[in-house]
Amino acid sequence: MYTSILLTAICAASTISASPLLLQPRENSSSSTNSSSTTASTPTRPEPQPLPDLLKTLAQQPTTVDRFSELLKTDAKAAPLKFDFNPGANAPFRSPGGGVILANRKNFAPLIDLSISSAVGFMKPCSINTAHTHPRATEFLTVVAGQIETGFILENGLATQISTTLTRYQGTVFPVGSIHFQVNSQCEDAVFVAGLNSDDPGASSVAQNFFALSPDVVQATLGFPEAIDGGNFLKFKDSIPVPFARGVEECLTHCGIPMSEGEKA
Repeated sequence: MYTSILLTAICAASTISASPLLLQPRENSSSSTNSSSTTASTPTRPEPQPLPDLLKTLAQQPTTVDRFSELLKTDAKAAPLKFDFNPGANAPFRSPGGGVILANRKNFAPLIDLSISSAVGFMKPCSINTAHTHPRATEFLTVVAGQIETGFILENGLATQISTTLTRYQGTVFPVGSIHFQVNSQCEDAVFVAGLNSDDPGASSVAQNFFALSPDVVQATLGFPEAIDGGNFLKFKDSIPVPFARGVEECLTHCGIPMSEGEKA
């Protein structure tokens, strides 16, 4: 039978439940009204976007000189050599937790074939840039305002979370393909700047993309039954996310429902 509501609950209970480009506010965040804003001033005009035809033309140039020569023929308003990371110059954030603005080959034409991109993240108090990977780039992140806690898991063979706490002008690295996240657990806004060694680094949200797989594959991978209740809770307690397990245990205790290992195989 297909994966039950349990998987939805697990996804919601986990701290990796959102896109890396849409930061989520952490629960019980009542301090945001007292935070000091680090958001840059809003420019009067949105950041111009390169036209698709221009991007195609630039990508077809045989050398970097040819590409920049072609680029400089265009109107500076259409393909500037300056990228504006001010939030007001870009699409509005769709999350109250803040957001990440990325300059890559698609929205900043000079980066085409230079193997580099850059991002600026604006994190509200108690927000999480949830677990994700960059399939084509290593990231070096530097905090420029506030404090950010980070962590990553490299790969099989070293499946241990490597954590750091960064304050202003401190940085860390996330190797290509590693699962990583950032958390602002403070009561003030935080801002980070990241460099990535690809002009198209990509991003893959761990939770959403995992749960987008075939339900049968997800269920087989997690090893969960259709439902977890008092009859099998203890058997699976150590295999489910701590917040979800704690909530289930408290509910079972509150309701006076006995917990057991479930039926023996």
